Amino acid sequence: MKIRKQNIRSRKAVQKLPYVKLANDVYPDVYQQINMNEQMYDLYYVGQSAFFENSMDLHQVVAT
Repeated sequence: MKIRKQNIRSRKAVQKLPYVKLANDVYPDVYQQINMNEQMYDLYYVGQSAFFENSMDLHQVVAT
């Protein structure tokens, strides 16, 4: 997912999610491609295993 660097509210919101990681260095080719235009974006990714681990933790909390 990409978020404009100027959009502070969205950046702070996505950083609160434990399964979302900054991907600017992980995927440099995609990062360069999305920043070819004037607007600058930060690139984030959601790891499948991290998402499912967090989802399972949430289900356990709700169930107890």
